Amino acid sequence: MPFGICPFSVIPVRSMPSHRSELLSQLLFGELFEILETKGRQWYRVRCSNDHFVGWIEQAQCKLITPGEFEQYRDNFAYSLELVQAVMGPDHFIPVTMGARLPNFDGLHFRFGDLVYTFSGQALTTGDIRPGADFLLKIAKRYLSTPFLWGGRSHLEWMPRVLFNSFTNLPVSICPGKRKLKSILGKSSILLKRRSLATWLFLKIKPEKLCT
Repeated sequence: MPFGICPFSVIPVRSMPSHRSELLSQLLFGELFEILETKGRQWYRVRCSNDHFVGWIEQAQCKLITPGEFEQYRDNFAYSLELVQAVMGPDHFIPVTMGARLPNFDGLHFRFGDLVYTFSGQALTTGDIRPGADFLLKIAKRYLSTPFLWGGRSHLEWMPRVLFNSFTNLPVSICPGKRKLKSILGKSSILLKRRSLATWLFLKIKPEKLCT
């Protein structure tokens, strides 16, 4: 199957091949997907590589890549830590949000095919991520005052169940259940002690249901 990457700030993932259909999720800049089906010349049915979510995206809003590029971008990237930051191309710029992926990022530049982009904001590689209470709290606080949007995944509009998925994909590693959560955060977790913040953090959704 062909592969692709999101070349825009954010693109909608819909339930059906129609702009009027339900918004189920979103792809952030630099996120990868596998094309499962083609509908005419306008729509692709895709599986998102970060969470395996399946939905429809518009063909004009994606960039096709080779299997080799897919593997390279999947294994070598950094996350943007900036709420909003522009990536500068040769003759244009693209505003990206927190959680956007920067493939083959060397600390200042990254490459999309033949195009080289510059990113001067803060970024974090996957090897630098240490899932724990302090880390979760730091990331969660950046989503405070973000308006709700069904299927939203950026800090500009979001859906509670994908709070962590938009940045660290932690629901996958947390599931299943509280036991796994405690093994990640520690038995004396700050989250388990700070009930008010923990209540907000999980929005009254039990940890084991975060990835349902």
